[in-house]
Amino acid sequence: MHQHILVVFGSVIFALIGLVEATEGHLPGGTLVAGKFFPYVGVGTAAKLGETEILQALRFGFRLVDSAQADEWYNEADAGRAIQQYLEESGGSVTRDDLWITTKMHPRHHGRRAAPASVENSVNNLGLQSVDLVLLHYPRCWPQLCGENHVDEGTFYDSWRGLEELVDKGAVKALGVSNFDATELASLFDFARIKPAVVQNWMDPFHQDWAVREFCKANGIVYQAYSSLGQQWQYRSRTDNFGPNPVFGHPALARLAESKGWSIPKVVLAWSLQRNAAVIPRSATAGHMCDNAAVFGGCEAGGHSGSGSTLLSSGALTDAELEVIDRLDGALERPHTPEDL
Repeated sequence: MHQHILVVFGSVIFALIGLVEATEGHLPGGTLVAGKFFPYVGVGTAAKLGETEILQALRFGFRLVDSAQADEWYNEADAGRAIQQYLEESGGSVTRDDLWITTKMHPRHHGRRAAPASVENSVNNLGLQSVDLVLLHYPRCWPQLCGENHVDEGTFYDSWRGLEELVDKGAVKALGVSNFDATELASLFDFARIKPAVVQNWMDPFHQDWAVREFCKANGIVYQAYSSLGQQWQYRSRTDNFGPNPVFGHPALARLAESKGWSIPKVVLAWSLQRNAAVIPRSATAGHMCDNAAVFGGCEAGGHSGSGSTLLSSGALTDAELEVIDRLDGALERPHTPEDL
Protein backbone atom coordinates (compact mmCIF):
# COMPACT_ATOMS: atom_id res chain seq x y z
CA MET A 1 0.00 0.00 0.00
CA HIS A 2 1.15 3.53 -0.81
CA GLN A 3 0.00 6.15 1.59
CA HIS A 4 -1.68 9.26 0.19
CA ILE A 5 -0.24 12.35 1.84
CA LEU A 6 -1.76 15.81 1.40
CA VAL A 7 0.55 18.75 0.82
CA VAL A 8 -0.75 22.31 0.93
CA PHE A 9 0.71 25.13 -1.17
CA GLY A 10 -1.26 28.28 -0.43
CA SER A 11 -4.79 27.46 -1.51
CA VAL A 12 -3.71 24.39 -3.43
CA ILE A 13 -3.93 20.85 -2.11
CA PHE A 14 -2.22 18.11 -4.07
CA ALA A 15 -3.23 14.53 -3.32
CA LEU A 16 -0.29 12.66 -4.78
CA ILE A 17 0.79 9.13 -4.09
CA GLY A 18 3.73 9.30 -1.73
CA LEU A 19 4.02 13.09 -1.98
CA VAL A 20 5.84 14.71 0.89
CA GLU A 21 6.19 18.33 1.84
CA ALA A 22 9.08 20.14 0.17
CA THR A 23 12.08 20.67 2.35
CA GLU A 24 14.52 21.82 -0.35
CA GLY A 25 14.31 25.62 -0.56
CA HIS A 26 11.23 26.81 -2.37
CA LEU A 27 10.49 23.81 -4.56
CA PRO A 28 6.77 23.12 -4.90
CA GLY A 29 6.82 19.56 -3.71
CA GLY A 30 8.11 16.17 -4.57
CA THR A 31 8.31 12.67 -3.29
CA LEU A 32 10.85 10.47 -1.61
CA VAL A 33 12.40 8.17 -4.20
CA ALA A 34 14.88 5.69 -2.77
CA GLY A 35 14.99 7.81 0.38
CA LYS A 36 15.93 11.05 -1.41
CA PHE A 37 13.80 14.08 -2.23
CA PHE A 38 12.71 13.97 -5.89
CA PRO A 39 11.56 17.42 -7.09
CA TYR A 40 8.37 17.56 -9.13
CA VAL A 41 9.82 20.37 -11.28
CA GLY A 42 13.17 19.98 -13.04
CA VAL A 43 15.01 21.22 -16.11
CA GLY A 44 15.07 19.21 -19.32
CA THR A 45 18.26 19.33 -21.38
CA ALA A 46 17.16 17.83 -24.71
CA ALA A 47 18.12 19.45 -28.01
CA LYS A 48 21.63 19.64 -26.53
CA LEU A 49 20.94 22.35 -23.99
CA GLY A 50 24.38 23.73 -23.22
CA GLU A 51 26.48 24.29 -20.14
CA THR A 52 25.62 28.00 -19.90
CA GLU A 53 21.87 27.39 -20.03
CA ILE A 54 21.93 24.50 -17.54
CA LEU A 55 23.99 26.60 -15.14
CA GLN A 56 21.43 29.40 -15.45
CA ALA A 57 18.64 26.94 -14.66
CA LEU A 58 20.41 25.87 -11.49
CA ARG A 59 20.86 29.52 -10.50
CA PHE A 60 17.13 30.06 -11.05
CA GLY A 61 16.40 27.35 -8.50
CA PHE A 62 15.93 24.15 -10.48
CA ARG A 63 17.27 21.19 -8.50
CA LEU A 64 16.57 18.30 -10.90
CA VAL A 65 18.63 17.98 -14.08
CA ASP A 66 17.44 15.51 -16.70
CA SER A 67 20.06 14.29 -19.19
CA ALA A 68 20.68 11.20 -21.33
CA GLN A 69 23.35 9.18 -23.09
CA ALA A 70 21.81 9.85 -26.51
CA ASP A 71 24.28 12.33 -27.96
CA GLU A 72 21.88 12.76 -30.85
CA TRP A 73 19.86 14.97 -28.48
CA TYR A 74 21.83 15.48 -25.22
CA ASN A 75 25.27 16.44 -23.95
CA GLU A 76 26.06 14.79 -20.62
CA ALA A 77 29.46 16.49 -20.38
CA ASP A 78 27.89 19.96 -20.60
CA ALA A 79 25.38 19.02 -17.92
CA GLY A 80 28.18 17.76 -15.70
CA ARG A 81 30.28 20.90 -16.12
CA ALA A 82 27.29 23.09 -15.28
CA ILE A 83 26.58 21.05 -12.15
CA GLN A 84 30.18 21.22 -10.99
CA GLN A 85 30.43 24.96 -11.59
CA TYR A 86 27.18 25.62 -9.74
CA LEU A 87 28.26 23.55 -6.74
CA GLU A 88 31.57 25.40 -6.64
CA GLU A 89 30.03 28.85 -6.85
CA SER A 90 27.39 28.02 -4.23
CA GLY A 91 30.16 27.87 -1.63
CA GLY A 92 28.63 24.89 0.14
CA SER A 93 25.11 26.33 0.43
CA VAL A 94 24.05 23.74 -2.15
CA THR A 95 25.65 20.30 -2.16
CA ARG A 96 25.47 17.33 -4.51
CA ASP A 97 22.92 15.77 -2.15
CA ASP A 98 20.60 18.71 -2.83
CA LEU A 99 20.48 17.90 -6.55
CA TRP A 100 18.69 15.11 -8.36
CA ILE A 101 20.56 13.96 -11.48
CA THR A 102 18.87 11.71 -14.04
CA THR A 103 20.34 10.08 -17.10
CA LYS A 104 18.76 7.76 -19.63
CA MET A 105 20.36 4.64 -21.09
CA HIS A 106 20.61 4.61 -24.87
CA PRO A 107 18.73 1.63 -26.35
CA ARG A 108 21.84 0.57 -28.27
CA HIS A 109 23.19 -0.60 -24.88
CA HIS A 110 20.45 -3.07 -24.04
CA GLY A 111 21.96 -6.13 -22.37
CA ARG A 112 22.89 -7.35 -18.92
CA ARG A 113 26.55 -6.35 -19.26
CA ALA A 114 26.21 -3.48 -21.72
CA ALA A 115 23.64 -1.56 -19.68
CA PRO A 116 25.63 -1.10 -16.46
CA ALA A 117 28.82 -0.43 -18.43
CA SER A 118 27.05 2.40 -20.26
CA VAL A 119 25.92 3.93 -16.96
CA GLU A 120 29.47 3.90 -15.64
CA ASN A 121 30.44 5.84 -18.77
CA SER A 122 27.63 8.33 -18.10
CA VAL A 123 28.87 8.91 -14.56
CA ASN A 124 32.32 9.69 -16.00
CA ASN A 125 30.85 12.00 -18.64
CA LEU A 126 28.96 13.89 -15.94
CA GLY A 127 32.04 14.10 -13.72
CA LEU A 128 30.10 12.71 -10.76
CA GLN A 129 30.52 9.83 -8.35
CA SER A 130 27.02 8.52 -9.07
CA VAL A 131 23.67 9.40 -10.59
CA ASP A 132 20.36 9.34 -8.77
CA LEU A 133 18.15 7.86 -11.47
CA VAL A 134 18.74 5.79 -14.60
CA LEU A 135 15.90 5.41 -17.07
CA LEU A 136 15.73 3.00 -19.97
CA HIS A 137 15.31 5.60 -22.72
CA TYR A 138 13.37 3.27 -25.02
CA PRO A 139 12.26 -0.35 -24.72
CA ARG A 140 14.17 -1.24 -27.88
CA CYS A 141 16.32 0.22 -30.63
CA TRP A 142 15.42 0.80 -34.29
CA PRO A 143 17.53 1.13 -37.44
CA GLN A 144 17.25 4.91 -37.84
CA LEU A 145 18.68 5.40 -34.34
CA CYS A 146 21.10 2.51 -33.89
CA GLY A 147 21.98 1.64 -37.48
CA GLU A 148 20.82 -1.04 -39.88
CA ASN A 149 23.41 -3.56 -38.69
CA HIS A 150 23.05 -3.02 -34.96
CA VAL A 151 22.41 -6.15 -32.90
CA ASP A 152 21.36 -5.76 -29.28
CA GLU A 153 23.26 -7.73 -26.65
CA GLY A 154 19.91 -8.38 -24.95
CA THR A 155 16.42 -7.10 -24.22
CA PHE A 156 15.21 -4.42 -21.84
CA TYR A 157 14.62 -7.20 -19.33
CA ASP A 158 18.33 -8.09 -19.48
CA SER A 159 19.23 -4.42 -19.10
CA TRP A 160 17.03 -4.16 -16.04
CA ARG A 161 18.79 -7.06 -14.35
CA GLY A 162 22.14 -5.41 -14.98
CA LEU A 163 20.94 -2.06 -13.64
CA GLU A 164 19.49 -3.70 -10.53
CA GLU A 165 23.03 -4.78 -9.70
CA LEU A 166 24.14 -1.13 -9.83
CA VAL A 167 21.43 -0.24 -7.32
CA ASP A 168 22.58 -3.10 -5.10
CA LYS A 169 26.11 -1.66 -5.19
CA GLY A 170 24.89 1.86 -4.36
CA ALA A 171 26.07 3.29 -7.68
CA VAL A 172 22.51 4.32 -8.62
CA LYS A 173 19.65 5.20 -6.29
CA ALA A 174 16.63 4.38 -8.46
CA LEU A 175 15.56 2.99 -11.82
CA GLY A 176 12.81 3.82 -14.26
CA VAL A 177 11.77 3.87 -17.89
CA SER A 178 10.92 6.31 -20.65
CA ASN A 179 8.71 5.86 -23.73
CA PHE A 180 7.19 2.61 -22.46
CA ASP A 181 3.54 1.94 -23.16
CA ALA A 182 1.22 0.49 -20.52
CA THR A 183 1.68 -3.12 -21.68
CA GLU A 184 5.49 -2.89 -21.69
CA LEU A 185 5.47 -1.17 -18.31
CA ALA A 186 3.21 -3.78 -16.73
CA SER A 187 5.39 -6.59 -18.07
CA LEU A 188 8.56 -5.01 -16.70
CA PHE A 189 6.88 -4.27 -13.38
CA ASP A 190 6.03 -7.96 -12.94
CA PHE A 191 9.54 -8.99 -13.94
CA ALA A 192 11.51 -6.48 -11.88
CA ARG A 193 13.03 -7.28 -8.49
CA ILE A 194 13.63 -3.54 -7.99
CA LYS A 195 10.47 -1.89 -9.26
CA PRO A 196 10.56 1.12 -11.58
CA ALA A 197 10.31 4.27 -9.47
CA VAL A 198 9.79 6.82 -12.26
CA VAL A 199 8.19 6.74 -15.71
CA GLN A 200 9.07 9.58 -18.07
CA ASN A 201 6.71 9.81 -21.05
CA TRP A 202 5.37 12.36 -23.48
CA MET A 203 2.40 14.21 -22.00
CA ASP A 204 0.85 17.51 -23.03
CA PRO A 205 -2.73 18.83 -23.28
CA PHE A 206 -3.27 17.06 -26.61
CA HIS A 207 -1.52 13.79 -25.67
CA GLN A 208 -2.34 12.90 -22.08
CA ASP A 209 -1.06 9.29 -21.85
CA TRP A 210 -3.89 8.20 -19.56
CA ALA A 211 -3.19 4.44 -19.61
CA VAL A 212 0.40 4.78 -18.38
CA ARG A 213 -0.53 7.47 -15.86
CA GLU A 214 -3.25 5.24 -14.39
CA PHE A 215 -0.79 2.35 -14.07
CA CYS A 216 1.67 4.63 -12.30
CA LYS A 217 -1.01 5.89 -9.93
CA ALA A 218 -2.10 2.36 -9.08
CA ASN A 219 1.45 1.18 -8.42
CA GLY A 220 3.05 4.12 -6.63
CA ILE A 221 5.27 5.16 -9.56
CA VAL A 222 6.17 8.79 -10.15
CA TYR A 223 4.95 9.95 -13.56
CA GLN A 224 7.19 12.60 -15.14
CA ALA A 225 6.08 14.39 -18.31
CA TYR A 226 8.48 15.39 -21.05
CA SER A 227 7.57 17.77 -23.90
CA SER A 228 4.76 19.03 -21.66
CA LEU A 229 4.77 22.35 -23.57
CA GLY A 230 4.11 20.75 -26.96
CA GLN A 231 7.56 20.28 -28.47
CA GLN A 232 6.70 16.81 -29.78
CA TRP A 233 4.12 18.31 -32.14
CA GLN A 234 6.84 20.47 -33.64
CA TYR A 235 8.91 17.35 -34.33
CA ARG A 236 5.88 15.66 -35.89
CA SER A 237 5.34 18.70 -38.12
CA ARG A 238 8.35 17.59 -40.12
CA THR A 239 6.23 14.79 -41.56
CA ASP A 240 2.65 15.68 -40.52
CA ASN A 241 0.84 18.94 -41.09
CA PHE A 242 0.55 20.17 -37.50
CA GLY A 243 2.10 23.58 -38.16
CA PRO A 244 3.44 25.69 -35.26
CA ASN A 245 3.41 24.42 -31.70
CA PRO A 246 -0.31 23.97 -30.98
CA VAL A 247 0.08 24.42 -27.22
CA PHE A 248 1.06 28.06 -27.67
CA GLY A 249 -1.72 28.83 -30.15
CA HIS A 250 -4.81 27.01 -28.96
CA PRO A 251 -7.67 29.40 -28.10
CA ALA A 252 -8.82 27.46 -25.04
CA LEU A 253 -5.35 27.67 -23.49
CA ALA A 254 -4.98 31.30 -24.51
CA ARG A 255 -8.26 32.22 -22.81
CA LEU A 256 -7.27 30.39 -19.63
CA ALA A 257 -3.92 32.20 -19.60
CA GLU A 258 -5.61 35.57 -20.07
CA SER A 259 -8.15 34.92 -17.33
CA LYS A 260 -5.39 33.93 -14.85
CA GLY A 261 -2.94 36.62 -15.86
CA TRP A 262 -0.43 33.87 -16.64
CA SER A 263 1.48 32.78 -19.73
CA ILE A 264 0.28 29.68 -21.57
CA PRO A 265 3.35 27.66 -20.38
CA LYS A 266 2.48 28.51 -16.77
CA VAL A 267 -1.09 27.31 -17.32
CA VAL A 268 0.10 24.03 -18.85
CA LEU A 269 2.73 23.39 -16.17
CA ALA A 270 0.19 24.10 -13.41
CA TRP A 271 -2.29 21.73 -15.07
CA SER A 272 0.38 19.01 -15.29
CA LEU A 273 1.29 19.32 -11.61
CA GLN A 274 -2.34 19.39 -10.50
CA ARG A 275 -2.89 16.26 -12.59
CA ASN A 276 -0.07 14.53 -10.67
CA ALA A 277 2.59 14.73 -13.38
CA ALA A 278 6.10 15.97 -12.62
CA VAL A 279 7.55 18.24 -15.31
CA ILE A 280 10.96 18.97 -16.86
CA PRO A 281 10.44 22.02 -19.08
CA ARG A 282 13.34 22.86 -21.36
CA SER A 283 14.28 26.37 -22.45
CA ALA A 284 17.42 27.95 -23.85
CA THR A 285 16.45 31.55 -23.06
CA ALA A 286 16.67 33.12 -19.62
CA GLY A 287 13.28 34.79 -19.94
CA HIS A 288 11.42 31.57 -20.74
CA MET A 289 13.43 29.66 -18.16
CA CYS A 290 12.51 32.22 -15.52
CA ASP A 291 8.87 31.98 -16.58
CA ASN A 292 8.99 28.20 -16.11
CA ALA A 293 10.74 28.59 -12.75
CA ALA A 294 7.95 30.85 -11.54
CA VAL A 295 5.82 27.72 -11.10
CA PHE A 296 7.84 27.07 -7.93
CA GLY A 297 8.91 30.62 -7.06
CA GLY A 298 12.41 29.93 -8.31
CA CYS A 299 12.87 33.13 -10.29
CA GLU A 300 11.68 36.67 -9.81
CA ALA A 301 10.74 38.94 -12.68
CA GLY A 302 14.21 40.48 -12.68
CA GLY A 303 15.86 37.12 -13.22
CA HIS A 304 17.07 36.69 -9.66
CA SER A 305 16.51 33.75 -7.36
CA GLY A 306 12.93 33.87 -6.15
CA SER A 307 11.65 34.42 -2.65
CA GLY A 308 9.49 31.32 -2.51
CA SER A 309 6.11 32.73 -3.60
CA THR A 310 4.84 30.06 -5.98
CA LEU A 311 2.65 30.67 -8.98
CA LEU A 312 0.23 28.07 -7.67
CA SER A 313 -0.13 29.82 -4.33
CA SER A 314 -1.57 32.84 -6.19
CA GLY A 315 -4.55 30.79 -7.36
CA ALA A 316 -4.70 27.25 -8.67
CA LEU A 317 -6.58 26.13 -11.72
CA THR A 318 -10.12 25.29 -10.67
CA ASP A 319 -11.72 21.91 -11.39
CA ALA A 320 -13.61 23.48 -14.28
CA GLU A 321 -10.40 24.97 -15.71
CA LEU A 322 -8.60 21.64 -15.37
CA GLU A 323 -11.43 19.93 -17.23
CA VAL A 324 -11.15 22.42 -20.11
CA ILE A 325 -7.58 21.18 -20.64
CA ASP A 326 -8.50 17.54 -20.03
CA ARG A 327 -10.98 17.73 -22.93
CA LEU A 328 -8.17 18.66 -25.33
CA ASP A 329 -6.74 15.13 -25.20
CA GLY A 330 -6.65 13.79 -28.76
CA ALA A 331 -7.99 17.06 -30.20
CA LEU A 332 -5.26 17.22 -32.84
CA GLU A 333 -6.18 13.77 -34.11
CA ARG A 334 -9.95 14.26 -34.34
CA PRO A 335 -12.28 17.05 -35.52
CA HIS A 336 -12.61 19.98 -33.12
CA THR A 337 -15.77 20.16 -31.03
CA PRO A 338 -17.30 23.33 -29.58
CA GLU A 339 -16.05 22.21 -26.14
CA ASP A 340 -12.45 22.21 -27.41
CA LEU A 341 -12.68 25.82 -28.50
